[in-house]
Amino acid sequence: MIQKLLIPQNYPQLMAEYQQRSLHLQQVEADFFAVLDKIDHTVYEWFGLSDQEKTHIEQRLSSFPLNQLQPRYPWDNVKPKPIKAYTEDRFA
Repeated sequence: MIQKLLIPQNYPQLMAEYQQRSLHLQQVEADFFAVLDKIDHTVYEWFGLSDQEKTHIEQRLSSFPLNQLQPRYPWDNVKPKPIKAYTEDRFA
């Protein structure tokens, strides 16, 4: 089966494009998290929180169980869940 796989003739060009897109995605992720950080600091300022309160909030968010809550980002691949139904006649 592996012998039937076709290797593209422009493999180096495809790999270069892949690396370029990967770097672009990393920049998008960095920009996204920078904006989230900016939002957090703006909210801290609006509520007039002290540095001690900010530290407490960040520590609490990074501890269990709150650290287990992970948002789904657009660049995260999600594995499809298996179907929890009969896929064939179970009485046959």
